[in-house]
Amino acid sequence: MTYSSKAKYVPVGKQPISFGLVKAITSMRKACFKEDGKTESDYKHRLAAKDLVILGRLINSWKDIVGIQLASKTCPLKLFRSTLYLTVSDSQWMQTLLFVKAGIIQKLEQKFPDLKIKDIVGRIGKIPASIEKLVKESSWPDWKEEEVTEKTGVNNPELAKSIDECQQKLSARLKGLEEKGYTLCKICRANVTRSKDGICAMCVFDHRSDILMKSRSLIAEMPWLSFEEVKKEQKELTLLEYDSIKNELLNDTLKIVDELYSELKLDYDDDTADMMRKEIIRGIILYTGLTPEKIDLDKVKPKMLPEKKWFEYLNLYYDN
Repeated sequence: MTYSSKAKYVPVGKQPISFGLVKAITSMRKACFKEDGKTESDYKHRLAAKDLVILGRLINSWKDIVGIQLASKTCPLKLFRSTLYLTVSDSQWMQTLLFVKAGIIQKLEQKFPDLKIKDIVGRIGKIPASIEKLVKESSWPDWKEEEVTEKTGVNNPELAKSIDECQQKLSARLKGLEEKGYTLCKICRANVTRSKDGICAMCVFDHRSDILMKSRSLIAEMPWLSFEEVKKEQKELTLLEYDSIKNELLNDTLKIVDELYSELKLDYDDDTADMMRKEIIRGIILYTGLTPEKIDLDKVKPKMLPEKKWFEYLNLYYDN
């Protein structure tokens, strides 16, 4: 992460979730002042923390209060002495605002009683593209307009109503996601995705995990198998994954051999020694790719051993 040279660092390349909202509000208010012929130096209404919180709450909920159509033509500008000032796109929507103002105030009182909004005043101005984008991105189909499917066997009216609402909301959500380029995963039908193949990240991960698990099991059972031989069984396995599995198995074998050798130094027994010998052969196979019949521990060469100390381990075996 890169930081600025100031005392208080600011992460470069990452922006907080509210960044788009702050940018939208700033551009909206500056645009309104410029339309009055004022320069940026005359811009006195800075975004204090309280202003940002209030405007953020109103803008984020504006479409739910006034509806999508009016939300794209009006936008909260500021709240002063219980009066909400709006930017309105043109005189026609200004006229519309007069007819619906009372209803909007009532909804505002219900949703934001702490703001104590008693009046709404509109002024014609340009709705910034950033605000229009926020409204568009947050818009969803009205779930109440979705069709209700018939149900059988549900005798409780309240339960039937709840099921209907859930189905309608789910249908509206899926439509909204589809409008934004998302689709239900073809495999699990639970997660949404924007991938070209229509498969979500979770299913991709599960699929790769299954391939790796089966490949690992196959290589563990027959560690001399080449990449081409394993790929015949697991066609989607990559060479990088094959090498990674073999390295993991080899590391496991190295640890087992070390543990067995430590046990033999304390208390030698033939069963443990034979087990160590087999694990050493297994390690050589994983390291070199040789098949078992080509490995003779009595004639083993240094380049065949992944660990040179295995010569010492083998000497302990032969000495006993």
